[in-house]
Amino acid sequence: MATSPHHAVAITETSNELTSGLSDSTAEQIVRLLRQADAQIFSGWRELPSLTDESTLDTIASIARAAASILSQSPQLSSQSNELAANLSSFSRTSSTNKFASSPSTCIYSSALASSVYATSRIVITGSGTSGRMAFVISRAFNEIMIRVGKAPCFEYLHAGEDPALFLSREAPEDNWQLAERRLAEIMSRSSKVMLVGITCGISAPFVASQIDFAMKHLDDKVHAIALIGFNLCEQARNTPVEGWSKTVADVVRDMLHQKAQGAPCFILNPIVGPEAVTGSTRMKGGSATKILLEVIFERAFVIMVRASSTLNNASLMSSPILQRRTQEASSNWSVDNTSTYSLESSPSRVQVMRKDSTGSQVLNDSVTCDDDNNYTTHPVGRDQCQDGCDQQVSTVSDSLNTEREPARAGGSTPHNFFSSFFRWLRRYHDQEHHHSDCGEIDSEIFLSHTRIRHLLMNYEAAMRTFYLCLNDVGTAIELVAKSLQNKGHIYYLGRNTYGLAAVIDASECQPTYNARFEDVRAFLCGGYQTLRNVQGDLTAHHKHFRLSWRNFLEDIVPILSDVDTIVVVDGCYTSPDTKAAMEDEALLPEILHQCKTRSASIMAVVIGKIEDKAISHHAYNQQGIANLSNSISMSPVDELLASELEQNDLFDFTLHIPLQLTTLDTVPLPVYAEFGMKLALNALSTGAFVMAGKVMTNRMIDLQVSNNKLFYRSIGIVEEFSGVNAMEAELALLRSIYRTDTIGDEIKSAPISVHIRTAVAAANKGHRVVPTAVLLGARSNLSVDDACGILKQNPVVSQALKATL
Repeated sequence: MATSPHHAVAITETSNELTSGLSDSTAEQIVRLLRQADAQIFSGWRELPSLTDESTLDTIASIARAAASILSQSPQLSSQSNELAANLSSFSRTSSTNKFASSPSTCIYSSALASSVYATSRIVITGSGTSGRMAFVISRAFNEIMIRVGKAPCFEYLHAGEDPALFLSREAPEDNWQLAERRLAEIMSRSSKVMLVGITCGISAPFVASQIDFAMKHLDDKVHAIALIGFNLCEQARNTPVEGWSKTVADVVRDMLHQKAQGAPCFILNPIVGPEAVTGSTRMKGGSATKILLEVIFERAFVIMVRASSTLNNASLMSSPILQRRTQEASSNWSVDNTSTYSLESSPSRVQVMRKDSTGSQVLNDSVTCDDDNNYTTHPVGRDQCQDGCDQQVSTVSDSLNTEREPARAGGSTPHNFFSSFFRWLRRYHDQEHHHSDCGEIDSEIFLSHTRIRHLLMNYEAAMRTFYLCLNDVGTAIELVAKSLQNKGHIYYLGRNTYGLAAVIDASECQPTYNARFEDVRAFLCGGYQTLRNVQGDLTAHHKHFRLSWRNFLEDIVPILSDVDTIVVVDGCYTSPDTKAAMEDEALLPEILHQCKTRSASIMAVVIGKIEDKAISHHAYNQQGIANLSNSISMSPVDELLASELEQNDLFDFTLHIPLQLTTLDTVPLPVYAEFGMKLALNALSTGAFVMAGKVMTNRMIDLQVSNNKLFYRSIGIVEEFSGVNAMEAELALLRSIYRTDTIGDEIKSAPISVHIRTAVAAANKGHRVVPTAVLLGARSNLSVDDACGILKQNPVVSQALKATL
């Protein structure tokens, strides 16, 4: 928990000294500056605690311990709930490959379904803006893992703007503390226990603070634990009054600190990752650090649950209709040939891998050793060499836990259960990691050691460094997409699976950050809502902006494309069509790209890792012939097209390939490191494009939307800084711009800030550039609003417009 008396301005609102020349940089220089700023996620900022400091690791462990308790209470899905979950899952067969894809529904569409399928003990992750979107992504991922092992899902997310805010700018609900309390109370009413995880990067969101305040009143009954995640110091928590609420965010933080001092399970996790590359744009480092922390916390909690659970065994796993169906479908495609078994030496730090040859005789294939630091090495062994003590059979174990996996061997045994094999491996994996007692009992605290947590964090850092090794190519990609924005064109992302989710989130964040039109940067997700799997379900009927699938792109956007538009195909390892809608969308991609080409639109791709690596390529599945399934699955149309374009660009004008080797967690097949690399790539593309389009001045977002209380005051600061006026004069200039009037009367001055915000959003929706106009009005007080707008029309780049007024 970071505190310091020496930093008056909130760190997330501080200008980063490393990126002060951002707006004057070339594309390649922009990437270098982003690299320096992102490095602070891991290296820290100045003298303050960083992501890897012991105090941070201790808090991560405490939150993971509390989360593990909730996960452990999650029951096996009942037969009725199991069937419901199976029906919510999508199992599809392609006629060409005769293979199956499964995707459990991870977010239930109604309270009635939630009460019948979800566990009664829940982890509620809440936030607004980027934080709420990260809450959705994390809940979706870990609910899927829970369902896959036949356990009731227990993660719920709350976004201040609800599901439309996943792809639209809805910042105003961040200030709605009453709505926040009602939504949390509704979840608590159908839960026996709740753990609340509130995310607010600047420790500034009333939506989150009011829920934490509400939860603290129920610590003795319904609430198991409370965690607050942010990236400012505790004393920098926002102390601005909130309309209708008797408290401020700072008051709630002080109450949390008091509760913690009294021994209550209240945790504040606020490592300092430094100011953002674009001041205040917490979608970048703040979003990245949020993703890292939540994934590490819940991965550790999940590992503890698996290790401790007495119900996670073959019998209980086989009782799941989801897993039974997946096994029956997949087994028809597995061949029985040579079999491999694995046995433990008398020394618990050495594993021997046995296989049967064509005559049925056992042959020692190789062995794996583990040193005192838990580093694993594979050692080939001759056919006639066999160590003593090979008498303890284990079901599965990884050939090599820290080295690149070997290709699957031809032929293999039919596994008893696709997913139970994975979890038998996971348990054995941890048994092998930690042999600290003769009886085999393992203290869960081992999984929460500083070494374990630091190792996970270092993997994210390695992914970041690998991404920035592609600096030149990233610069080229930025130049390509920037041309579209500079010429009043559009950027369209076409993404698959979780990379598509990253694209949806990146596009949605451009609106409030750069006052972008919805159409400026827009994302389409392969499979649409079947892939998104959000709580409120398919929103297509509500508005044209909610049309999300690739088919929607083909129908709505392709006919109006022009030569100033850019299409960005977003993909990478561990992607596959997991629903019927996704398979249908994938088949459309060749036609989509052909039509885009005939309309002279630019086409590029961002690909991370090896596209041939699928979920079952995870080394947990490389046992008992399971990996043979990955060999037998034909590549999809998207896979084939990307593989061809990676060798030689034909359809694409450019391909940005990030050759990330370490892509997934060792324990669960979630490609978190690859997703992190993709987030960095997309953030760099959109940020670089808007910087080059003149939406940033020095390193300040000069053209943001004034869409909530926080952004209202941030806008006053921007006007104050660039106009050279005091705060009162800056607010007056901002109000003149918002209301498009040269005279501000008492009625406007006395109006609540929420009224100013609604008026500002309405003006921005009509194309009015509120903050740039206010900057010009502040710089020249005798300038009329109409004259300021005219200057901006002639000089869209604010720095040039400022020079024209002086």
